[in-house]
Amino acid sequence: MKKLILILTAVCFMIGTFCACEPNVGEDGVAGGGVTEDLGTRENTYPEKNEPAGGTGAVVNEPDNSESVLDSGIADNPVDDGRMTEESTSPDESDTAANMPATDTSDTSGTIAAGMSAFGAEPGIAILANTANISVKNTRDDVNVVPASATDNRPVAWGYGPVRDSFGRPADAVKAQETYADYAACFLGKDPAAVYLTFDEGYENGYTARILDILAAKNARATFFVTYDYCRTSGDLVKRMIAEGHEVGNHSWTHPSLPRVSEQQARGEINKLHNYVKDNFSGYEMRLFRFPMGEFSERTLQIAGEEGYTSVFWSFAHRDWEIDKQPAPAESLQRVASTAHPGEILLLHAVSSANTEALPDIIDSLRAKGYRLSLFE
Repeated sequence: MKKLILILTAVCFMIGTFCACEPNVGEDGVAGGGVTEDLGTRENTYPEKNEPAGGTGAVVNEPDNSESVLDSGIADNPVDDGRMTEESTSPDESDTAANMPATDTSDTSGTIAAGMSAFGAEPGIAILANTANISVKNTRDDVNVVPASATDNRPVAWGYGPVRDSFGRPADAVKAQETYADYAACFLGKDPAAVYLTFDEGYENGYTARILDILAAKNARATFFVTYDYCRTSGDLVKRMIAEGHEVGNHSWTHPSLPRVSEQQARGEINKLHNYVKDNFSGYEMRLFRFPMGEFSERTLQIAGEEGYTSVFWSFAHRDWEIDKQPAPAESLQRVASTAHPGEILLLHAVSSANTEALPDIIDSLRAKGYRLSLFE
């Protein structure tokens, strides 16, 4: 009997370890996670092995076996692609510019609370019309001056749990913003009256042109995070993004977990794509970076900052990356509309047919609540 108990214990341990490496999603399909020890149980959500997702803000399987500084549990980081061609990443020097297309201010405005009940607002979440008390620290002036080599490189996989503050913002995102703002990281946008619409572009699934059509019809702007493979195979779409006033962000050259490669390789992942876009798209210089798989460390945040980038995460993501398991468009709309919050960074995957079909209604629902769709300052 003792042997049987020992065997069952070992099996349970192995299953638990395997599950920790495979992000799961809450019953509502909304990404979960958590970034600090004091925010309770995480509801992990998100992608497949080879695709980025939104996951728990936890230190993951550190190569050096050092102790975790954040809560345990693998994240569900939003999937973005993961279907890139692997190439060597010798670092290149690049000069980055901070000037990009201006924030879209043409959207309608109004009371942020307006229309919440129509879209199934989460009970007990107060979305306040007066957001003057919200202050978000994430400007370039706050960048940490400590050299990257002197910072912690333990991997953290980003995601947020179910707990929300009185403004409806994920408590983990608020905490992460406070924790990592000195590294010019954005988990929430600076403008509480805005929602920041972002798309991850790892590979083209036939929907980006339609997404751009919808954004043009709605006079809305978005940020598209691209990889080298996407730029190489879908250059015409990248040109169109730029020409139509959207922002193109850096999602790395080959989409690795940056804390798990050398500092030289990490810089190369950022700079090679920066230079490729600059050389092939009329001198366009990217300024925003999204970490592959949402996996980062203090060191890699610092590296991105030293290369002239602001790191953009998200405060909403849902299970939209599985092209063969798409939610109904109405479900995608409900997920987005019911959790809208001040300064939301909304992550959608352009491979999703459901997102594409629901996008006009998503934009309308956000504006009906009084939010404007903005680019990052």
